[in-house]
Amino acid sequence: MRNELNAFGYLEPTSVDDAVSMLTQYGGNARIIAGGTDLLYQMKEHLSTLTPQYVVDISALGLDQISFNQSSGLTIGATTPVLALQSDPNIKQYYGAIAQATTGHPVQIASQATAAGDISQEVWCWYLRNNYDCWRNGGNVCYAVVGDNRYYHSLFGGNLCYAVHAGDLTSALFAHNATLTVAGPGGTHTVTMDQFLPGVSIVDGRVKENSLRYNEIVTQINVPTPAAGSLSAYFRMADRTAIDFPLASAAVVVGVNGSTITNATLS
Repeated sequence: MRNELNAFGYLEPTSVDDAVSMLTQYGGNARIIAGGTDLLYQMKEHLSTLTPQYVVDISALGLDQISFNQSSGLTIGATTPVLALQSDPNIKQYYGAIAQATTGHPVQIASQATAAGDISQEVWCWYLRNNYDCWRNGGNVCYAVVGDNRYYHSLFGGNLCYAVHAGDLTSALFAHNATLTVAGPGGTHTVTMDQFLPGVSIVDGRVKENSLRYNEIVTQINVPTPAAGSLSAYFRMADRTAIDFPLASAAVVVGVNGSTITNATLS
């Protein structure tokens, strides 16, 4: 079977401000696209509340850069391909958890998927992905509570929707105390990972897990320089070793003095 896209409008902004204006103009009927590895899937499956009438392409706005400075830390542009994170020497040296969090993606996906897309992708609950009228898809029920919830669902309860976030980078960014720069109609502001992913809630009338409004864009990811002697690692469990999303994942950043762990951040 082949699912085909419905007709949609394609918009090319010339700046981040232009992109925000387009999102504001078209309201909830427009969505950002960069790599498109998740959004195009949603559109091909014709998911009721996730398929936009317009896409706003930010891939040509120069948001695909990685920079590092010992004093200010690491900056990852929103549209930086995941594959670029795998090979960046500073990420390998100072941010082991982030480097490891990118290795679960096959090269075909990693070369197209973006850093901001990974942390803001929609959950992969099969009820949503098969267009059931669940909380995330305009309904008022979570089928996973009493249905098949073996994969991609919370072990510890939930609020409305019991599906869990699927991004690999997220755990590593939490452990490294990353912040995000977000652009909106009022300019840019900074949010912590806790503020970006506060748990399942209703945003702009829709159930989701990140706090982005319909006319806001993540423009960059900011990660402070780890303290001298810090070590970090990321671990994931998946149903398959490739082309699959983590069933569970964890990241840790520890401070080490000789053979003693002096502090630890676990996510």
